[in-house]
Order: sequence, then structure tokens, then C-alpha cells
Amino acid sequence: MTYTIRAFALSAISAALLAGCASSSDQYPSLAVRDAERQTGQFTVGTPDTAPVQSAASAPETFTQLRGFVEQARSAHQQFVAARTDAAQLVRGARGVRIDDDRRARALVAIARLTTLHGQTTLAMSDLDQLEFQAAAAFDATEDINAAQILVGQMIRDQEAALDSLSAELAS
Repeated sequence: MTYTIRAFALSAISAALLAGCASSSDQYPSLAVRDAERQTGQFTVGTPDTAPVQSAASAPETFTQLRGFVEQARSAHQQFVAARTDAAQLVRGARGVRIDDDRRARALVAIARLTTLHGQTTLAMSDLDQLEFQAAAAFDATEDINAAQILVGQMIRDQEAALDSLSAELAS
């Protein structure tokens, strides 16, 4: 019972306070635009920039770039494959050792090296993506670029699977 009386009293006090806040609408500030808020002056329209529109790269340039990006990815992938064998041996030797053991540190460094090579491969994919965007924006054919992206994408997936496998093996 005491609780309901207190709740009623609080409700009555709150209503009285809120009623005191209400006043006539002529006491509120006007929402009309003030002189300081108005923009004045003259605006002149300038001449448009006459800079030439940058044209898309020619087909031979695109092919040269495409070949360079694929070679960059292949080179990084070949280095990855070569380093993966050593890393796998180091990881096998580090299984079950304490966290502060040198064998574990060497295995982690080997995995870090593989991660760096993986990053170089993904950088080549990034360059291919940018090349595809430029070609598509210029309404050029993108079939060769897409084929290169598929090839490099497979390299990236293989590398990610190897990194995941080595990391899981080291963690076990």
C-alpha cells in the first residue's frame, strides 16, 4: 500500500513539474532564417576544365602489364612452394614443444615467410583487379584478365590452404 501511495505522489509531482515547463508558443525562439544565415554575394560560373580525358591503356600495354602481374604471382608462388617444404619440416619438429622453445620460434618464422610470399601473390591479384577495372571502365575486353585472375586465385587458395594446415599443425 505504501508503495502505491509513493508512486502516486511521484506521478503527481512529475505532472506538476512538467506543467510548469509548458508555456505559450510566443516565448520560443523563431526558426526563421536569420540575416547571418543568409548567403549573399555573386557567384560566377567558370569555364570547364579542358584537361584531356585519360584514355585507357592500349591493348599491347595491357597485355604486357597482364603478363607482368601473372609472372609476379608465379614467382611468388614458386618461392612459396619451395619454402613450404622447409616450413613443414620445422613445424613437424616444433609440435608439442614449449612455447619458448627455439624450434617453435623457427617454425613461426618459416610460417611468417610463407605469409609474406602469400602477400606478394595477393598483391599481384590486386594489380589484376585494378587492370580489370580500368579495362571495364574503358569498355575493353576483360576475358584475358579474368583468366589470369582465375589462375592467380587458384594459387592464392592453395597457399591459404597450406598456411591453414601448417598453423593448425603447429597449434596441436
